[in-house]
Amino acid sequence: HLSLVQWLLSNGGSNIAEANNYGMTALHCAASEGRLSVVQWLLSDGGTNIAEANTDGITALHYAASEGHLSVLKWLFEEGGAAITEIDKYGTTALLRSAYKGHISMVQWLINEGGADMT
Repeated sequence: HLSLVQWLLSNGGSNIAEANNYGMTALHCAASEGRLSVVQWLLSDGGTNIAEANTDGITALHYAASEGHLSVLKWLFEEGGAAITEIDKYGTTALLRSAYKGHISMVQWLINEGGADMT
């Protein structure tokens, strides 16, 4: 997937910062789909902003948490500097999103390793 993203951006006239009608960017899509190499490239070489949120205040970290992509979430936090405490416009955190979806290992990691607040 990474080579396709790179090709689209260099040859296809795609804009890395462009968002859809819901404010979802390439970074949000990659995090939601668990594409770690794409997430890493977008943030390191693509110049994407890790804190960018969609129209509902949902960040790449929220998307990874919602979909159960622990490796992406860990990288966003440990290497990318994403804030575990980030809340969307509904007051939802990555911990709440992962718990709601039943991602037990992610909930455990967020609490034990990420320092997520359970209150």
